[in-house]
Amino acid sequence: MIRSGKMLVAALREAKGAKALNAGQLKTHLAKFPDAARQAGDRFLATLDASAPKQAAHLDALLADFAKLTTDVRRGQALFNGPKAACATCHRIGYVGGNVGPELTKIGDVRSERDLLESVVYPSASFVRNFEPTTVTLKDGDQVNGIVKRETPDELVIVTGAGPEQHLRRSEVTEARPGTLSIMPGGFDEQLSRQELADLLYFVKTVRVAVSRGADVRTTSMVQNANPASHLTAKIKGQQGPIHPRQSKRSKKRACR
Repeated sequence: MIRSGKMLVAALREAKGAKALNAGQLKTHLAKFPDAARQAGDRFLATLDASAPKQAAHLDALLADFAKLTTDVRRGQALFNGPKAACATCHRIGYVGGNVGPELTKIGDVRSERDLLESVVYPSASFVRNFEPTTVTLKDGDQVNGIVKRETPDELVIVTGAGPEQHLRRSEVTEARPGTLSIMPGGFDEQLSRQELADLLYFVKTVRVAVSRGADVRTTSMVQNANPASHLTAKIKGQQGPIHPRQSKRSKKRACR
């Protein structure tokens, strides 16, 4: 896998049309390869997007700030469901939330903290498969940027946010091409404090454990399954530090009370 990944990156470097590639979509494909190949891919992607090094440095700085904080999954849960971040408007966890963006129940299993942070701060940096934006140009010159949910011979059904779906008649469409701008708003690092952003990230990273135990993500306090190497330190009702995987079930139940 490492060799094939590096061969792919080498071929892309030599491709005459490389600069026309969508860096976000390409990053999604490279994510399946081992670290060495992904690092080579990241260096190539940096040549496509001049702002990438600056964005990477900002993400590193945020993670360094998070390492100094004690996070609380309940505060993150409140932000996810509340009006300030309003993540649940478009994203579902378990049976709760919207269907505009990707379902996030198990996202913490497959995405690192850094990946999740990037998706919140720079949502247009990469796109989840089947949720790529499409830019549709109409005959009157208007453009609609959104996610195509369904299409028939007569129309395109597209969502541009948490509002109603838009039905665009094909007879009115002159062009539909891959978009480069996510319909998810960016700038959460400016809208939220560092503490709020760390709490939100920790909730998304660890929520699967609670859902697997039948917790209601709208109201129930949850036990975290923290990674000891995580940048984020758990706080459960005054208890400092993450719950160790070998902690007894009895101790975990006390922590949840």
